[in-house]
Amino acid sequence: MDIETGFEWSIRDDDIIIYHFKDSRRATVDKWVEIHREHRDTHNAEGRPLKRLWYFGDSFIPTPYAGKVTIQMAREMPSGTRTQIACVITNSRLYALTQFVFRRIDTRKDYVRFFNNEASALEWLQTAESPVG
Repeated sequence: MDIETGFEWSIRDDDIIIYHFKDSRRATVDKWVEIHREHRDTHNAEGRPLKRLWYFGDSFIPTPYAGKVTIQMAREMPSGTRTQIACVITNSRLYALTQFVFRRIDTRKDYVRFFNNEASALEWLQTAESPVG
């Protein structure tokens, strides 16, 4: 993990990218943007679907900055990108709040799903066809 941020990532053998958000500080969000753009560009160039599993820690709270940046990232997604995001949130209050905020950020709802456990999130990513944006 990057000591300066609350963000870490890894890639599984099945090409699912794992992002852990431990907090929502500006440094954490900025690091995510940097890494996300690299993954997005690499997957698009190679014609691979972009499947991501996002874990939100209990200290992650949607902030105006995180919302603004997430909108920007959604707008930057190249047309025709096959993408999926499974969000794992175990805190029920954070689950409801994050789901509410994300639904307001991006009206296209077919590529994002919210889960309270990893097994269900991975099953969806592994079995569902990535929609084209």
